[in-house]
Amino acid sequence: MAVEGGAPITVRNDNAWSSAITADGSILYYVVPLQNVTGVLDYEIRVARLESGPSKLLARIAGELVPDWQVVQPVLSHDGKWLALLLNDGLGTDVWVLSTSDGKQRRVTDFGKHRVFIARRLSWSSDDKFIFAAVGTGDADIVQLDGLLP
Repeated sequence: MAVEGGAPITVRNDNAWSSAITADGSILYYVVPLQNVTGVLDYEIRVARLESGPSKLLARIAGELVPDWQVVQPVLSHDGKWLALLLNDGLGTDVWVLSTSDGKQRRVTDFGKHRVFIARRLSWSSDDKFIFAAVGTGDADIVQLDGLLP
């Protein structure tokens, strides 16, 4: 949809979510949830020319890696070389990057045994050397609450 307003234009109609577009507007990266297709809550990250044509599978993300409170939302670097993602590693959330050229993924943070939650979206610095994230830590204890009721 144009910023000035007007009717929206459908760009993809293959159950596309969470789009990221290159700076020149020619390439679209997007997420397709597979639950309606396979019954398993995995995700595909696909790439396509914006104007038309078939999409190509770039990567598949296992559903158990996606934080329960988040939607898979890849954030494209300014140079178009990387998609940054928030994925679980067992104890909490880590930042992963995915190459837009070959789909290879790698974790770029490791919070060790600390339970970490990364909320909302990620942001790239303008030179693509840094990724910014809102990070919170969580810990839980079981306590007895006494004297609450008369």
